[in-house]
Amino acid sequence: MATELEELLDFLSSPSPPVKRAAVDIVRGLTGSEDGMQSLAKYSNVLLPKLSHLLDDPKEVAEPAAESLVNLSQNTDIAGLMISMGMVKTAMDHLYKPESAITRLLVMLLVNLTQLDAGISSLLQVEDEKMHGLYVMKLVRSFCRSPNEKQGDPFEHVGSILVNISKMEAGRKFLLDPKRGLLKQIIMQFDSKSSLRKKGVSGTIRNCCFEAENQLPNILLISEFLWPSLLLPVAGNKIYRQEDTSKMPRELGTALSIEREPVTDTEIRVQALEAIYLITLQEAGRRAFWSINGPRILQVGYEDEEDPKVMEAYERVGALVTGNSGEAAKEHAVTSPPVIALQFVIAMVVLDTWQYFMHRYMHHNKFLYRHIHSQHHRLVVPYAFGALYNHPLEGIILDTVGGALSFLVTGMSARTSIFFFSFATIKTVDDHCGLMLPGNLFHIFFRNNSAYHDVHHQLYGSKYNFSQPFFVTWDRILGTYMPYSLEQREGGGFEARPTKEWKDD
Repeated sequence: MATELEELLDFLSSPSPPVKRAAVDIVRGLTGSEDGMQSLAKYSNVLLPKLSHLLDDPKEVAEPAAESLVNLSQNTDIAGLMISMGMVKTAMDHLYKPESAITRLLVMLLVNLTQLDAGISSLLQVEDEKMHGLYVMKLVRSFCRSPNEKQGDPFEHVGSILVNISKMEAGRKFLLDPKRGLLKQIIMQFDSKSSLRKKGVSGTIRNCCFEAENQLPNILLISEFLWPSLLLPVAGNKIYRQEDTSKMPRELGTALSIEREPVTDTEIRVQALEAIYLITLQEAGRRAFWSINGPRILQVGYEDEEDPKVMEAYERVGALVTGNSGEAAKEHAVTSPPVIALQFVIAMVVLDTWQYFMHRYMHHNKFLYRHIHSQHHRLVVPYAFGALYNHPLEGIILDTVGGALSFLVTGMSARTSIFFFSFATIKTVDDHCGLMLPGNLFHIFFRNNSAYHDVHHQLYGSKYNFSQPFFVTWDRILGTYMPYSLEQREGGGFEARPTKEWKDD
């Protein structure tokens, strides 16, 4: 005995239009839920051909049938079955029928099907030499046609299809074929007010630029249209001066010398920068980029950028076009918080080690102490502004060289180093401030603090407590650690003094 679902599928072929319409409406409702999709998936071999046939019916039946196919195609297995049944051809055939009322839905169906490699191959018609690429050319032509105000923009989702196609090498090569000129036509749609079209164009350009190593001449062949579509989204909001625009192509320079509507979609800006990066990976691409004053545009755009992801894309391109691609790659590779935290710890150990031994040596070498390090020890009672009051040579030896070693050993990026050295400087200032304030995080997390370093600045402690600026480890290991206690002063506050056994010594 047939199940209810099997009976429902039979009704899709009913000669009665009302029955057929009711049945397809129920199917559409089922495809809108996960449970319904799972139930229908069991009958895919029967259901898909029936829905396909309904696309020829009037709008009240064809539309829910098309919606059902769009929903079903979100399931990868069902989408694969659709492709094997020739659904791409079916969609294209119905797409260009006169007075088609389901154009937008058929385009969305193709978007889902081309997310699979088999769907891309089917749309490209790779197995048919005579028809190869005909479907894609028809879609591009429709995409580039001005939208009809009455019908809206049923082909705007073609941009997503082009993005999918360009993910496959065969698709990129087809779009980049200079004889067909498809990419040029696509790029010209970047001026559209539709954000969906813009995103489709930028994604297609970015994907096509993966062929820059072998296809750079074909890419630069349309540079008159390419550069504005890539650079205007990342040029910032400023109006450029004539001295900048005079070095740019006319169209680009004109657009940048007037007020313009900013591209607010971060994904488009990132895609544009990634495309520029792929082009400038090639020497000829870098020369072309410099010839249009591209680095200046990136510089101005970067100043206006606030999104971290987009800023990172700017920095990656900037490092490449200025000759520091190795640094860019390194910085890109060490941005995760655990790596940065590890670099901080290693840098602290390296800096502590260098400063301990150099600091101790300056105390034991009478010449270095008398002529260099004694300048800092004029501060018997340290205070914050005196933290870096020292001889220039001491600053170079202890701070500059020690900092450089920390930077090089850890391999931290320039951005990470800014935070590390700022942290180290603030810690050094706090160590010399002469205050033990409640809740001071440096005193909570570090034994090497203002009291510990105050002891070193006293006459009895000048041969002890050399460690700085983070830990007391080397003092403990090498016997130069002087324990202390905080004692209340008559006038208020505390005073750091050696413990009793050290006083006796």
